[in-house]
Amino acid sequence: IVLSLTLEPVDGSDFFDEDKIVENLAALLNVPKEKIKIVKIVAEGRKRRSAGQEFLVEIANEPIQDEESMTEATVETMAKDLEQASEKLIESVQKGTLGDALDAGA
Repeated sequence: IVLSLTLEPVDGSDFFDEDKIVENLAALLNVPKEKIKIVKIVAEGRKRRSAGQEFLVEIANEPIQDEESMTEATVETMAKDLEQASEKLIESVQKGTLGDALDAGA
């Protein structure tokens, strides 16, 4: 799952705690935080600063290292886990609760 988030500064803060974003997203989606990585932070120019900070987040299982570990059950479990995370993410966006769930102000 690749997710692009634009978070507005909270209480006048222009910075966000990346660890808190990862922890809150993991809690929201019920996935281990080790599966979530902030892969890119887009620095906003001064004119766009009020628009917030953009983060590109990747949620993924670790790659399977050897063919013996790649059983049908393993692949199905990985796919099911990511599907459930996607459904929770979509639901929180549709309900407008993603920003509150992330509560990422520093």
